[in-house]
Amino acid sequence: MANDRTAPRFNESASTNQTDVRKASETWLNIPLPRKVRRVGANRTRICASRSSRGLGTLPKTQFSPAHGNLLWTLSLGIRRIYQRIANHSIEASGHVGRVRPRGSHKHCEPRAAPRCGPKTLERGERNRKLNGQRPIGEPQLPIRGRRGIVRAAILLRLACLLLLSAACAVQEAKKIRVIGAGITPTLKVWFTAEPSTDPLIIPARDWEGLTPEIIRRLVRMYFPRTYRELLTYEFYFLSQVDMSYFSPQQQQWMYRALGDQAMGAVNTRSTMGIPDVEWRDSVLSDAFPNDVAAVMASQYYKAVQPGRLVIRDDEGLPNIMKPYKTQVEAIIGTYYDGVPMLYTIPRPGSVILSYIESKRGLGHPVPGQVAHVFYWKWNSSVTFTFMDQVLDAFWSDYWPVGSWMAGAGSNPYALDMVVNIIWFSTGRNLPEDAFLVHELRQQLFHYGVRKSLVVSLLEFAEVFGADTSKEYQRLDRIDGKRKDACRSYLAGEFSLADDRLKVALEDLNWFESEAARLKDRTLFLVYLIQWFVTTGAFLSAGLVLWTLMVRRRLYREVEVTRSRW
Repeated sequence: MANDRTAPRFNESASTNQTDVRKASETWLNIPLPRKVRRVGANRTRICASRSSRGLGTLPKTQFSPAHGNLLWTLSLGIRRIYQRIANHSIEASGHVGRVRPRGSHKHCEPRAAPRCGPKTLERGERNRKLNGQRPIGEPQLPIRGRRGIVRAAILLRLACLLLLSAACAVQEAKKIRVIGAGITPTLKVWFTAEPSTDPLIIPARDWEGLTPEIIRRLVRMYFPRTYRELLTYEFYFLSQVDMSYFSPQQQQWMYRALGDQAMGAVNTRSTMGIPDVEWRDSVLSDAFPNDVAAVMASQYYKAVQPGRLVIRDDEGLPNIMKPYKTQVEAIIGTYYDGVPMLYTIPRPGSVILSYIESKRGLGHPVPGQVAHVFYWKWNSSVTFTFMDQVLDAFWSDYWPVGSWMAGAGSNPYALDMVVNIIWFSTGRNLPEDAFLVHELRQQLFHYGVRKSLVVSLLEFAEVFGADTSKEYQRLDRIDGKRKDACRSYLAGEFSLADDRLKVALEDLNWFESEAARLKDRTLFLVYLIQWFVTTGAFLSAGLVLWTLMVRRRLYREVEVTRSRW
């Protein structure tokens, strides 16, 4: 840009001129630095006020460029002005006005008297001193101690400026979304540990799979954020049929307050959360969600919704959360079943319905015959969702075994994609344009994780028999680095690049699997050889003994007939 200034910089070449370093420093800090500058190593330049003040500090080599922009220059100019004010204040407070004493002048603080010479000589001397950048004769000088303080302040301010510039220039990488998953957790563990964009905190909050109330309360007390500030580090709450009695009123109030103050997202499942429903109805947190819990529980059709055909809306203007998978999911799910009679839902005014279940009895709100299945609304700065069913049902997971009457016709293979789209949409992330490319990418990442765990198990098995797997682990780390690069591209929204990088990592993993198998075979070869020798030796020894004792009978003497002496 035309208005950008080109910042001075220290020359990084081996032939750095000390005068250039001093002039660059004076231009940047807008003050004269001491004249004595000498090199110390390849990476640092030492600035000394005089022979008696060497070793005051070192200044790291730093390079600036106009590419940092006007914002950075404004910041640097502000720091330079602050330094000037500090320097001027220090000089005025000490009673000395003038520049730093040049090398070769007297060390006392009194002004030097003009020499006794003619006017031409004096004029010529003054002209030479100006050309050399020295203090005019008769001008007061700054004491040594004051100069040391200014040099140190210059170094510290320069370092502070460098830190601020580097912080301003740093490009922040896309971070993971911190998610709190509470309630019935088996499906949540699978989802959020397999998804690269989430950093989950899973807290059981429902009596399920042998968890007792005492254990659940202890887990909530141990893992739920201890302070409101810590809770604000999470961007999404997934409440999977939660029993709110396990959360204290303060914890519920914190979540409610966070949803109101921050731009966040949240989901609650199975309408009114199930048994006991009053816990969710009486919780202040239920006011932040689009389902009218009190109206649902007052309805005579509260638990009387019959199974019907699932429909995903594809109207224009709806976000691409579920629309891309409409054809595939509707063909798989068909008539939607639920193990327990479905809970009714009544969306609040302003809710947006993404999918519904057809009701032959004409149930539904706001459209009769359409019971809202997945819907959301904007509450203050947050976006919250309600699911009519639970995450264990066939639409969301394959938790129930195939053939079970609760499993329905089949499970939804795009459930994780829909859930991640909900999280991204709620937290302000962009939804993918090619939904099926991202779906395939998630599947490959999941398969990579499974195969990597199998390879690690194989290496650990070989270690039991004395194999040296250090090189193999180094190779695996390099391959895993490519997977991490793919995950970084995934977080940045570069899905095509992430797919290409992940394919390279999978090809390398294929090769590494064969190498690990060969290492296992080489390690076990000696084991097999020893076993063969032991087995063969035992067989030969047993045969030799059998032949000697039972066939040849060499160790037996023939029976002799003895004559009696009597």
